[in-house]
This record gives sequence, C-alpha cells and structure tokens, in this order.
Amino acid sequence: PSSAASDVYKRQGLLSRSGCHLLVDGTPLWDERRGWIVPRPGGYLDWYFFGYGLDYQRALREFVALCGRIPMIPKWAFGSWYSRYWPYTEAEERELIRRFRREGLPLDVLVIDVDWHLHGWHGWDWNPKYFPDPVGFLKWARERGIKVTLNIHPGFLPKPDSHFPEVCRRLGLDPAKVKDGYRFDIAKREEAEAYMEVLHGPLLDQGVEFFWIDGSCAARMPGLSGLLWTNRVYYEFQERRLRRRTLILSRYGGLGNHRYPVAFSGDTFSQWGVLNYEVYFTATAGNVGVAYWSHDIGGFHGKKLPTELYVRWVQFGALSPILRLHSNHGIREPWNYGSQALDICRRFYRLRYRLVPYLYTLSRLTYETGLPLCRPLYLHWPREEWAYRYRHEYLLGEDILVAPVAEPTEGGFATKEVCFPPGIWHDIFTGEVYKGPRAVVVRCPLGRMPLYAREGAIIPLAPGMDYIGQRPEDPLTILYFAGREADLLRGEAALRRLGNGGDKDVLAEEVFVPI
Repeated sequence: PSSAASDVYKRQGLLSRSGCHLLVDGTPLWDERRGWIVPRPGGYLDWYFFGYGLDYQRALREFVALCGRIPMIPKWAFGSWYSRYWPYTEAEERELIRRFRREGLPLDVLVIDVDWHLHGWHGWDWNPKYFPDPVGFLKWARERGIKVTLNIHPGFLPKPDSHFPEVCRRLGLDPAKVKDGYRFDIAKREEAEAYMEVLHGPLLDQGVEFFWIDGSCAARMPGLSGLLWTNRVYYEFQERRLRRRTLILSRYGGLGNHRYPVAFSGDTFSQWGVLNYEVYFTATAGNVGVAYWSHDIGGFHGKKLPTELYVRWVQFGALSPILRLHSNHGIREPWNYGSQALDICRRFYRLRYRLVPYLYTLSRLTYETGLPLCRPLYLHWPREEWAYRYRHEYLLGEDILVAPVAEPTEGGFATKEVCFPPGIWHDIFTGEVYKGPRAVVVRCPLGRMPLYAREGAIIPLAPGMDYIGQRPEDPLTILYFAGREADLLRGEAALRRLGNGGDKDVLAEEVFVPI
C-alpha cells in the first residue's frame, strides 16, 4: 500500500471495525550473535498485516503470537496498593501499615515515592533522614505481608552517589573528568549491565520487590522507543535476579509494552470526568494487549475529594486490574473520609480480596489467549451496534459485568445506564435478575455499584485476608449463579456470602432503554 494508506491503517489501531490493521515496524533489530539490539539499516521496514474481519479475539491471539505473550503477574499484585507523593519516614510507613490492618483494610503493596532518594529525584542511596535502617524496614514489612517498590527516575547518576566510583570503574571512566554525574544509555549493553547490576541489584538483594519507573527513559537509538526498552531492561533484570515472576510499574512505551506489566496513566486530575474516562480507557487498553493498567485511584491532583467521588473511584479500582491509591500530597486514605465511606471502602476492598482466585484465573487466561481481564462489550458481540455505544462498562472476564458509577448523585441515588448483553444477569448485591440484550437505567445508593454475574457463572471466592498468602485459600467458596427458580443469592444472603455487609437500601425503579 501507499504511505498514505499505511498512515490510515496505523491510525485505525490494532482493533478496527475496518477488519484489518497494518503494523509498521521500524524499530532496531535483534542481533542473535551479540544478544542485543542493533540499529536498523536505513529505509527498511517490516510490515505485518492483520486481517480478521470482526473477529477481534482472533486479532489479539495473533498479535500476542507475533509480539509476545502477556505475562502473568504475581498473585499478590491483585491485592491493594498504597502510594503517596509524600516524605514519609520509616516510622510513619510502619504506622501506616498498622493503620490499614487496624481498620480492616487489606494491603499488599507499599509504593515509596521519590523522597527515599538521598540526592533529590535521582541516585540510588537511601536517605537516612527518612530511612535510617532500610534493610530492617524492608524485613519488617515483608514479615507482615507487604511488598515494597521504590520510585525511580531512570538514567542519571549524581556524582555524590556512593555507587558512582564503581559505575565509573565498570565503564572505564575517570571519575575526576565527569562533572556532575553520568547519564546512562541502556540501549548499549555494557551500560545497561552496569546500570542494573551496580545500582538496582543491591536494592533487590535488600528486599525491594520491584521498581516504579517514573517519568523518563534511559535508552537512545534511532527507531527505538526509549521507554519500551527501559521497561524491558528493568523487567528482565528483575526476573533474572529474583528468579520468580515479577512486574514493574511504568508508563506505556508503545506496541509491545504488554510484555512488561504494569502500566500506569500518569498524573490525572481528581474529577468526575477523569473517573468516567478511566472506565472506558481501562477496557480499551486491552485492544493493544495492555491488560494490566493502574490508575491513581482518587486522581493525582487535588488535596481531598468530595466523599462521593472518592468512594466511587475506590469502587471502580476494586473491580479493575490494579487497585492503587495515589496522590500528589493529597488525602486518599479511606479513614479520612468519614465512617460511612470507610465502611463502604472496607467492604469493596474485602470483596476484591475474595475475588482474587477469579482474577488470578483470568491472568492465566490472558497469558494463554491475549484476551484482557477487562473487556469492552464488542470483544464478545462485535456485530452488535450497542456493543460499541456502551463504552463505560466492561466485562471482567466472561462472567462479571462491571458498570462503575462515574457521575454524582441525584436525589440520593446515583444513576447509570447499563447495557445488559444477551443472557440472564444477576445483580451480585441484591439478587435482582435482568435479561439482555437491553439497556436499563439503574439507580443505586453510595454503598453499591452496578455489578452483575452471568447466569451459569461459577466464581471462586477466597476467604477474607489482610494480605494475599496470609493463609491457604481454604475453604474456597464457589458461587454458582443458577436460574431464577434455583437462585440462592438474593438480598442480604448475597451480601453475606461476599463478605459485603448488610446494605439494606432498596434498588429504585429501573427505566428500560431501547438499544
């Protein structure tokens, strides 16, 4: 095709109602002899044509067959994460973890932002002002089921950093001739090896579980996505060093980034419109294989949210791939939003932890098939026009329909127009039954969200835990959503089985909408 036609294909995206996509690859080549990338000869491109009609699932299968599978992430990553841009001391981090435990809020991952650095936003020395005993702290956290990750702005090593002389020795540099520090180019193998082994290896050995790659990249080569390559170097180094399944937290580096989960969406505003967009965005990200997306739950900017917006954001996070509170010096801890909000957040946190066996099963299916955890309706009903119109709901796997509330309350109840696909769908909280395909405007109180299970679904539930792996998943509860006559999951019984409390508010009258 002409270059103009090529541009049209690229703009359409991997999944397109046109039924095809042209993937144009101008990235560096892999040199098998050297075991590293080399610049691509000028003017040469690789073209991969995907022709799939409306069989989007086939397109995803072929994409991961060509570009690599989507790895499973560790089970503990499906637990809750806490992050805040704030200069926490080691003692304050300990008290924060204790507070989560006291409030009955499960927690698995503690994200430590930039203030752990001694040299501003860069360097690999712990700041003793905040962490006088980092090894002791990491050991203490791990004994309580907490995995710790550190924020890294990659690439630059300040000269005062204690690792600087060893890096210079590895790279054959004269430290006296390096003025302020050294900026790495990890597209070069010898620099990548020194960068990871000297700077990051000791931190992993101390007990850091993985790294948060924030804001920049450290690789330069014509045609190369520097961020994609940076993500690869970090991810594969962690795998080799730790000898277990791993992950990173980083921004999206372009096609191929699905091989290095988890991606995050950057510094968002704390607004209803942003929450609403994130619902659509999370499902759509799977269209390029990015099945694990992490948002700043509550948004990055803004000190304290309106309580209703905060609770709805937490509900969305609890039913998305990664649940991670984060802010720019803002207030995102559930106990700072009043007793009602705390109780609701606690119930949704515990619902998520009970659903971990289901989420972990989806992780395996994602690895095998390329299908994301969160799926837009058109992945399963590609010929139905309504499947493209209802963009702010998604399937979590095949059996759970999630329609997060992303607008403020009117008259005491929030509203959401929910499209029910073909089949029978059970409201997980109330036991109400809906038959699709049809759209319904549902209204629900703050303590609930539109959440439905497909009739015939078998959903495994773990017992309640404070962190993943605290105890064996025994007994494992199996929820079977049978037909209307045999339905065992109605009203308060459903809430008790899900460990979700006793919200007695009655669902308001529904309004059916033609689709």
